[in-house]
Amino acid sequence: MPPESSEPPTTTSDTLEIVEAAADVHQQDLIKLCDHAIINDGNAIGFLPWGAYTDACNHNRLFSLLRNSDRVGFLLWSSNPLREIRILQIWIRSDARLIEHGRALIEHLQNAHARKLRSWQLRAWVAEDLAANLFWPQVGFLRTGWRWGRAQRGRRHNLWCKPLTAAMSPPSPPPDVQRPAQLDLATAPPSPHH
Repeated sequence: MPPESSEPPTTTSDTLEIVEAAADVHQQDLIKLCDHAIINDGNAIGFLPWGAYTDACNHNRLFSLLRNSDRVGFLLWSSNPLREIRILQIWIRSDARLIEHGRALIEHLQNAHARKLRSWQLRAWVAEDLAANLFWPQVGFLRTGWRWGRAQRGRRHNLWCKPLTAAMSPPSPPPDVQRPAQLDLATAPPSPHH
């Protein structure tokens, strides 16, 4: 009988890697993946002009997920003056749709970009009839509202939001600094013009 080893047995495991567009030496493969997503799942992730992906690459607002060096998904995002991070598109190849892939993309967005921008919230609009609505609560998002989509489709869209730390939330304006005090007409002195 062989002696027991204190080292764990060697196993093979999958590796997940996030590759930012700015550092992606195969950026054209990323653009091709985005094009493939639009062709196959445009009804689910929405349609953007071709230049949006090139612009996102130039501004480092697009990154992909590789599993064992195989590009399986991407996330396209933007930010607004309210310090919210907007997830414009998130997509995982149909043969690789696992919660851990979507979670890895969201966590990277939160840790690498939201913190740097001092964002207080991540948000995404998702058509109500999509199975993707089951994904968002599993990664910490809350449904906070809805709106009608474009008139040509007439679909409702859910607003999914993930609040970040309270310390990062937007500052509240001081009370009544922006607005003049309201005048109580019943107790106000009469105007000299009347």
